[in-house]
Amino acid sequence: LGADRIRDTHADPGAFTTATRTITSTIAATGGDYTSFTLAEADVSTLPTATDMVQRNEAIVFEAVAGTYGDASSSLVLTSTLICGASNGVTYRAAAGSEHGGDKTQGVLVEHRALIANDSFQTFEGLVFTPTDTNGIQPRTEAGFTLRNCIIDSPGEGVYDTAYGGGTPTDPHTLENCVIHHGWRGLRVRTASGGAAFRTTANWRVFNNTFIKAIP
Repeated sequence: LGADRIRDTHADPGAFTTATRTITSTIAATGGDYTSFTLAEADVSTLPTATDMVQRNEAIVFEAVAGTYGDASSSLVLTSTLICGASNGVTYRAAAGSEHGGDKTQGVLVEHRALIANDSFQTFEGLVFTPTDTNGIQPRTEAGFTLRNCIIDSPGEGVYDTAYGGGTPTDPHTLENCVIHHGWRGLRVRTASGGAAFRTTANWRVFNNTFIKAIP
């Protein structure tokens, strides 16, 4: 019938495909599938065929329309029950025509207190983050956290690896083509210095970024 055959243990009539099925939704103040990043994140586990997106070879993309999202008093905490992989993760990116163009006042402005990413293989692309927390972007993931083509305007540390995660040699965390305005450190990566929850190694790919320290 032309339907894709699922990579699974049971017979599922249809032509077998190795192509990843991408589930795309929009975030917009009006006219989108979700009106905020918080609502999109709360619904993310219901979007794929099953929570194991690697088995079903699926991926999720949220495209955000230019505008201001969030508030300075609450953090955007990303936690789900999804099982993700390098090609089967969740991406939050600026929609076509909503790019910041290098201006931190334009495009998709995410104004939460902090971004706390607890799931592996989450990608953020073309967004502007203006956190009020001094540890503005906090990857707490095992592997595959990616910031690409983003602007971060942080009063303290731009990206703060809390060392709950730290990346792996195969799937390191990635900071690519970003501009980071920061008050203290543009990127801080921590290893064993906080008890059992902290890891002893960290794996990052950091390239082609600009770090701009605020002058008091």
